Amino acid sequence: MPRIGIEVEIWHGAIANLVDVLGFCAAYVPGHPMNVSVDISISYMSTAKLHDELEITSRLLGRIGRYSGTIVILRNKTTGEIIAEGRQSFFSSRPIAKL
Repeated sequence: MPRIGIEVEIWHGAIANLVDVLGFCAAYVPGHPMNVSVDISISYMSTAKLHDELEITSRLLGRIGRYSGTIVILRNKTTGEIIAEGRQSFFSSRPIAKL
């Protein structure tokens, strides 16, 4: 019986989970209450295979009073191709002082 080659791709749900967790990490301030995610937007540009090495960048875009926004970019480390880009906004129960 011939073997059928199956290429396994990283599912969109796994990418969404990475955007959610890493976006939260970028917005988190130690000693303050945890932020609540109020919006998440993910653009899927390409696919990633199971053994692809990814480069993930997560950063805080800004903070105004109780509102903050983050961006997470997943990129194929070998080709430089963007796999997905996610933006997330958070709301805090208390304003965070400027650092």
